Amino acid sequence: DLLSEAQSTELMSKELAKFDVTVPKVYWRYSTRRVLTLEFIDGVNLDNLEQIKAWEVDRVKLMQTYLRAFFQQVFLGGFFHADPHPANAFCTPEGKLALLDFGMVKRLPDHVREGLLKEIFGGFFFNIPLWASGLIQKGACKEEDRPILEKWGKKYLSDPKVRAALFDHEIEDRKKMADIFGNMTEMIDELSTFETPQDNLMVARAIGIVTDVCREVVPEKPVSQMATPIMMPIFTEILKQHPEFGRVEDSPVVSGTMGNQRGEAASE
Repeated sequence: DLLSEAQSTELMSKELAKFDVTVPKVYWRYSTRRVLTLEFIDGVNLDNLEQIKAWEVDRVKLMQTYLRAFFQQVFLGGFFHADPHPANAFCTPEGKLALLDFGMVKRLPDHVREGLLKEIFGGFFFNIPLWASGLIQKGACKEEDRPILEKWGKKYLSDPKVRAALFDHEIEDRKKMADIFGNMTEMIDELSTFETPQDNLMVARAIGIVTDVCREVVPEKPVSQMATPIMMPIFTEILKQHPEFGRVEDSPVVSGTMGNQRGEAASE
């Protein structure tokens, strides 16, 4: 039903306008359930690096806009583009980001959205109690398993190779990573319950696509470094609302005591 896609397009346009993201206008007069007529947007797919470089676009700024738009959709709004691959995202000659094709969208239940928010940001900033709370809130684990989650979270999320794989999709030693993730079955065996919410799968796929697009467009800069300035205000707000999880400056990522996979502090 293309009218449903048209409604999603308009909703996304309103949601993302404040981030200077272009979404094509819907021409309702010329649209039906079988025909969708949209505004023409001049640009190239995000994987057309040759043209993007020829336009002298600030690629880091472009990808930070892409990340900011995605974080807004998934973690704050809960209504997101579930297929954000390069063909569904344009760079205009002026260097602006345009998002297209909202045929595959998803609205997350609040408990899953809030759980993912805590899980992803807790893991990224190495706030293990927050990370564990996210897994519990989204329904993957039970509260009684918190001590087990926190024990394993401290072990794995402090490993530079694990962090490189999770947050930058950089895997230098595949055998080492296979061993690390293989050992995670030990954690699952210790838990009384471990389930992956169906909604989580679409988010995980979308996060993977977004991360890989950022790596392709800006191969010289870790995704985590581009993401940190965008994630920091959200992380700050989470802890403001939930002071029981500590202070922002307690994060080793924020303080610089935990570098990224290249041995650098994860900051802009």
